[in-house]
Amino acid sequence: MATTSSLSPESPATGTLSMPERVQAIQLLWKEQAKELLRATRAVTPLAKPAVYDDLEKLAVLIGKIEHKLSAGAPPLAEATAFLASVTAWRNERQASLRERLGRELKLACDAAGLSLKVISREDPLQLRIPPLAVSVDLAHGYAELGFAKAPLGRCAADAAAIVAAHARLKQRLETKFDPRAFFDQCHAAWCASRSANPGAANERVELLEFLPYLALRMQKQKFRSDPTKANFSDYGRAQFAFDVLRLQQQLGMVKDKLRLNFGVATGTTASQKSRVVHLEDADGNGEFKLTVFFTQHGDDA
Repeated sequence: MATTSSLSPESPATGTLSMPERVQAIQLLWKEQAKELLRATRAVTPLAKPAVYDDLEKLAVLIGKIEHKLSAGAPPLAEATAFLASVTAWRNERQASLRERLGRELKLACDAAGLSLKVISREDPLQLRIPPLAVSVDLAHGYAELGFAKAPLGRCAADAAAIVAAHARLKQRLETKFDPRAFFDQCHAAWCASRSANPGAANERVELLEFLPYLALRMQKQKFRSDPTKANFSDYGRAQFAFDVLRLQQQLGMVKDKLRLNFGVATGTTASQKSRVVHLEDADGNGEFKLTVFFTQHGDDA
């Protein structure tokens, strides 16, 4: 930004002006400069939001839009141009060093938090496991997605501290209060309800696609039962269901009161139809896609 002009008090051109006129001239200059500063301030406002740094490709697009906005009309301020250049340099450096830097920093952060870190695949996206959650890092865009049972739970910047913090937050969300015996009973009640809703079906195996809505209703708190409104409904998705099945297996097993809870494996094309199947897995991600749920008397062939 220029600090002097032909109208400034220091300019020889103002020598013929009276002092009040010289003051008026500098006020006009400063007002014009203030307008440009305000325009630049407004243009870079989106860069003050932490979320814009979670995706480096989207950040590059945003920087381009800001540059275009600043260059529209009057020439952009030198300070604004220099600032955007520094943001671009930071973004480019971060993307170039992401793979090497993240692996080293994430290992240290996991060790400090008492977490184990496993590398599943070094390709892009980088596939990691911080039990019990899967972590998929998009190196090109610079963000990490965390999930369980191949279902996404949340996204954060591809930063070691951000990933560990997101892991703690999402793991706590999954680790709701849990009674394995009550969960077993709710599964059985949901299975019975889903079968009753389709009395023409002779097969006792119910697709998880039909079963899960009934279980979600069974898992609601008392406030929803008293007043079944959207505001009182608690989400109960595939990831939570798969995590509860894992806890059931660990704490009780799949048998209670001479009944066994079973899941039918998805085979062939059904395994690729993600809306119909659920990936039941252990904390390390070992598992398989399941298509159906059914109960048998304990001791019967599943």
